[in-house]
Amino acid sequence: MRLRPDSERDPVTDSDQFRETKTLFADADDHYFFEEKALQLNLAICNTGEELVENVLLELGFPRLDDFDVADRLYTSPFDKRTPFELSQLGYPEVERRDDAILVHSEIDTLLPGISQAAFGCALRMAVGPSMQGRKVAINYTLRGQNKQKIDTGRLKIVFGKIAA
Repeated sequence: MRLRPDSERDPVTDSDQFRETKTLFADADDHYFFEEKALQLNLAICNTGEELVENVLLELGFPRLDDFDVADRLYTSPFDKRTPFELSQLGYPEVERRDDAILVHSEIDTLLPGISQAAFGCALRMAVGPSMQGRKVAINYTLRGQNKQKIDTGRLKIVFGKIAA
């Protein structure tokens, strides 16, 4: 690497390089945190009816809490050479952050009768901090079928354990 005199420096190029370096480090941190340390959650859905249900949409509503978060996408290693399209094909659910809630949407093509299947193609990543020990989190869910008709609604609860010292 050759340093240039100030008269040859291009401030636009320098700021672009700084931004790229900053993004590289942020992506590496996010990858480590959400892929190595975060909890991974996948749910199973079972059609207990006698007919198949098509165009199923699962909607989950998580509360916004100080020491709890849901990753809005898969964070890959900065050295991962997969394209954004390839990553989107892994089946990570769509995550929307609002002021009062974190909404998760997952499309499931068809639910066959009597067969359980995973709700997400790729497990949901949840960041859980120490203040969540022993707490319960209620997750509201809505299951929709064809033409976005409600099939079921309810509430799931997650109880976070305590970390042994």
